[in-house]
Amino acid sequence: MLSEFSFWMTFLGSLPIGWLLGVWAERMIAADRSLMRRPLGTVAESRRRIGVLAIVFAGLSAALHLALRAGLQATPEVLPSETGLIARQLFHQALIGLILVATVVDWDGTIIPDQITFPGMLLGLAAATLLGELQLIHLWVDWNQAIPGLRGPYFPEWFDRQRQLHGLAWSGTGLVVGAGLTWLIRAVSSRVLGRETLGFGDVTFMGMIGSFLGWQPTVCAFVIAPLIGLFVGIPLRVLTNKPYIPYGPFLGAGAVLVLFGWGPLWERTRTVFGDAYGLLILGGIASVGFVLLLGLLIAYRSIPGKVERSPKPAVGDGGTSS
Repeated sequence: MLSEFSFWMTFLGSLPIGWLLGVWAERMIAADRSLMRRPLGTVAESRRRIGVLAIVFAGLSAALHLALRAGLQATPEVLPSETGLIARQLFHQALIGLILVATVVDWDGTIIPDQITFPGMLLGLAAATLLGELQLIHLWVDWNQAIPGLRGPYFPEWFDRQRQLHGLAWSGTGLVVGAGLTWLIRAVSSRVLGRETLGFGDVTFMGMIGSFLGWQPTVCAFVIAPLIGLFVGIPLRVLTNKPYIPYGPFLGAGAVLVLFGWGPLWERTRTVFGDAYGLLILGGIASVGFVLLLGLLIAYRSIPGKVERSPKPAVGDGGTSS
C-alpha cells in the first residue's frame, strides 16, 4: 500500500516538471523547423507532444522510485546512505528528462541540440563531484581477484576516503568512454558503409549519458542500443513510413533500461569489466550489432513509400545545434 502511495505521489509530483520539459522540447523543435524551413505544425500537435512527454516522464520517474526501493539498482560494492538514495533518484530523473527531450527533438528533426547535451554533461559532472555517492558502480571493480570465503572484489580504498574525487573520476571517465565509443563506431561504420551514419550530436549525447552512469553502465547501454534498434527500428519504419530512423532514441532507451536493471545486469557481467579480453569481445558484439542495424536501415530506405524531406545521414544524425 505504501509503495503504491509513493508511486502516485512521485508520478503527480513529476508531471509539472515533465510539462516544462515538453515545452523546452517544443521550442527546440520549432527553432529547428524554422531554420530548416519546414512546416511548424499545429498547436494541437505541439500540445499533444508536450502532454505525452509529461506523462512518460512522470511514469518513468515513479517507476524509478519503485525500482530503487526494490533494490534493482543495488550492488554489493556500492552502499549509498538513505540521503544518497534520494539524491540518486533525483540525479537519474534528471537524466531521464534529458533523454526524453533529446529523443523527441531527434525523432522530429534528426538533431540532438548542444543545449541539451553540454549542460547535461556539466550537470552530471558537477552533481557526481559534489555529492560523492551517486555512482551505480565504482570507477574500478575487479571481481576476477575475488576468492569465495576469503576476500571480495578488488577496488582501490581511496574511493571511499576521497568520495568527491572519486565522483569526478567515475563521471568524467563515463563521459569520455560514452563519447569515445560513439565517435569510434561512427568512424568505423562510416568507413564500412561508405557514408556518414551518426551525427556528432549522438557522440555528445552518449558523453552526457556517460557522465550520469559511469563507464561500465554506459558500455552496457551502448551494447543494448543496437538490439533495441533491431527489434524496434524496423517495425517503426514500417508503421511510421519514415525514410530515416534516428539512432539517438535507441541509445537513450538502452540507458533507461540499464537504469532500471543495473543490479541484475552487473551481477551477470561484472567479471567482464575486470578483464581486457572480455571488454574487447563486448565491444565487438556492440560494433557488429550496430553495423548490422545500419545496414538494414539503409537497405529498407529503398522500400517504396511516401516522399519526405531527404535527411542528412540515413540513421542517427543526432546533429548538433552549432
